[in-house]
Amino acid sequence: MKIHYFVVLVLSSVLLFGCSFKQNNDNVAKAKVQDDLKEQSIKPNLSSKIISPNINSKQSPTFTVNEKVKDVIMIYEIRGKNQKFGFFDKPLIMDKEIKLEWLFWTVDEQIPLGELKVQAVQDESGKSLTAKGEIVKKETPIKELPKDYTPKPVNINKSIEEDLEVNFNFPVSISSTSLKFNESGIWKLQLFLNDKILGNMNVYVTKKKEPNIYYLDN
Repeated sequence: MKIHYFVVLVLSSVLLFGCSFKQNNDNVAKAKVQDDLKEQSIKPNLSSKIISPNINSKQSPTFTVNEKVKDVIMIYEIRGKNQKFGFFDKPLIMDKEIKLEWLFWTVDEQIPLGELKVQAVQDESGKSLTAKGEIVKKETPIKELPKDYTPKPVNINKSIEEDLEVNFNFPVSISSTSLKFNESGIWKLQLFLNDKILGNMNVYVTKKKEPNIYYLDN
């Protein structure tokens, strides 16, 4: 009887050891697989798509010009340098004659007047274009200026009116130039007033105006 119990005990120990050894091997195998997966996950995947910076974000941002017309505030979106210069924002299409209508603010308390020269240089290719215009004093409200732009009317309220009176500095002179961009991408525009540098800005030119594309500021 004792021998029988001893045999049963030995067999039970062997079975338990075998199960434990198999379980340990399974755990080791699983751990190895997990380690291999971790190693693979931290290796650079050369087939992955690298997200490049949004080239559209390199262009100069837009700002708004508000003008009170009777009891309505007209809002104009201008691309350029706030309180310095800019043109009425519009899509810029490659190989299409684009008329840019400019607004200018005072420079050192002086009204900018005279010859305007816009030197455009493509960011990558280095191609350049030049356009000229005449900066004249703004005699009428923006609403009455000849321009290819539709303002956004907003009903006036007391807070907007007070903000206009206290914080807003209106443009004092205007001009227009025409450019035909022969390449898409970022173009740097340098503005000269009577051959003296006035400032510079970046614009983005697209190959064509595609549907469902919205031209937003940054």
